[in-house]
Amino acid sequence: MEYLIYEDVPCPQQRRYILVGFTIVMIVMMLVFFFTIRTDPWLYIWLFSFILIYVHARIWPRRPRKYQIFDSRIRIVFFRILNRQSDFDIPFNNLKHASSGDSTDTRPTTSLNFITSYNKNIITLVRKKGGVVNITPNNSDLFLEKLKKALDDWRRSNPG
Repeated sequence: MEYLIYEDVPCPQQRRYILVGFTIVMIVMMLVFFFTIRTDPWLYIWLFSFILIYVHARIWPRRPRKYQIFDSRIRIVFFRILNRQSDFDIPFNNLKHASSGDSTDTRPTTSLNFITSYNKNIITLVRKKGGVVNITPNNSDLFLEKLKKALDDWRRSNPG
């Protein structure tokens, strides 16, 4: 039986402003095309609607909702629909170490970025296999403290 040690929510999301801005631009473009094109504006309306729905469907599920520390793993929860939860687990036996990071650690080619804002709350989780994972809990100092304590307790009880 696993026990939840600590749970935190992500930092206030700056990325959602980009999504809101994209949505406003797409709606304005749909209205401009609808009132200015004389031939068949509905084709463009459908095209822009498809693009808008596609972008939201690709971005919305990837935003983390919770960061949880259990006694043997870290879980990043993305969304919950109809009692099904989408999450990403990092077991402690695959975790090399965790440390505070900064925005230079969020290079998209070398890591998995489950971050919601570019500030000083970034925590870098270095895995033994699979590279680096970056997260941004709201209270990163407390999260890192609880994570290091849970990791030390797990290593003490699972030597080798």
